[in-house]
Amino acid sequence: MHTPLKIICLTCFVLIFMACSGKNEEKTSPQESEGLISTRVIIPAGDIYPDFSNLGIPTFFNVGTVEQKMKPSVAYKSIILGKRLDKGHTISVNPIALFSFNQDTIKHNYLLSTHKQRSNARIGKEYIDFMSKNNELQVTIENWFRAQCGFSSCDSYMWSDTYRAFLNLE
Repeated sequence: MHTPLKIICLTCFVLIFMACSGKNEEKTSPQESEGLISTRVIIPAGDIYPDFSNLGIPTFFNVGTVEQKMKPSVAYKSIILGKRLDKGHTISVNPIALFSFNQDTIKHNYLLSTHKQRSNARIGKEYIDFMSKNNELQVTIENWFRAQCGFSSCDSYMWSDTYRAFLNLE
């Protein structure tokens, strides 16, 4: 990768990070979830994700675990786009897509979603909207995981629609 391209990518990443992890947090109640999919926030935007801390770059998205009533022993992870949310709170999310990749022999699946009450019109509420209007966000998420994985340990980055995300949850 050429140096000017690296600088452009890093600048875009920093700008997105600053926009998503501002200090003007909105407080959420510890139990505000009433929707179809509820997620408990485990990594707020702006914190280091311990599972992926190769370079120590904080996340520009919230990470949560999807709480399932059918299979409580199986935990699915979720990337929640939007403003910083408080750690430990359970919220309702609007699923958009399934983001998956391999790290060595481990397959990681993340339900890409937005907060149900505070969804962002720019991100969209459906897979087609997200993929057509947010290519830079899609690439930035992939690049964040690429940078955190280390040299050639992650591959096969794939985006799937909302239907595939729901199938993955069953």
